[in-house]
Amino acid sequence: MFGDYCLYCGGKPVGLICDDMVFIKITEKGKEFVGDYYEEGTAYKGAKPSMLIDDGRIEDKLWLTELITITADNLPLPKKKKKAQS
Repeated sequence: MFGDYCLYCGGKPVGLICDDMVFIKITEKGKEFVGDYYEEGTAYKGAKPSMLIDDGRIEDKLWLTELITITADNLPLPKKKKKAQS
């Protein structure tokens, strides 16, 4: 797929860790929570823009946990894949 790590919360993919950087999916509530720290980036070529989390914020476990929870709460559950017909 993309060769790095996907972050899940409550069964929902909420972010990626690529090249030692953390990217969280963009939601309006997440943008509000991040406030002045909001920065966009892409985890890999062709990826949708995500919130790029700076090193200082990554170290703040409570802050990052809150952002991930807010993001998960504001994303739909992934669609179930249909089984391939054999």
